[in-house]
Amino acid sequence: MVAFYGLGDQFGYGDYFIDAVGWLHEIIEPMGAIIKGYWSTESYDFQESRALSDCRSYFYGLAIDEDQQFELSDQRIEQWVDQLLAEFSLDEAA
Repeated sequence: MVAFYGLGDQFGYGDYFIDAVGWLHEIIEPMGAIIKGYWSTESYDFQESRALSDCRSYFYGLAIDEDQQFELSDQRIEQWVDQLLAEFSLDEAA
């Protein structure tokens, strides 16, 4: 199991916001890895990203924008870590 996070600037680099997360997903997922920690695209303002799920409603991991939304970073990180703890715990219990 693996979880990704990326740091980007959704306004300055809105055409490829956190693309590195998408590149990692493209390499790791076909190897059989189980991806955890998908993160909603809600409250972000960008044009395109390789880090988007097929439905385009989620990133393949946490997206942090310290340039434009620094005031949301701590809250997003805390929520994502709680989400990961739940997701990983559920798998261990199965």
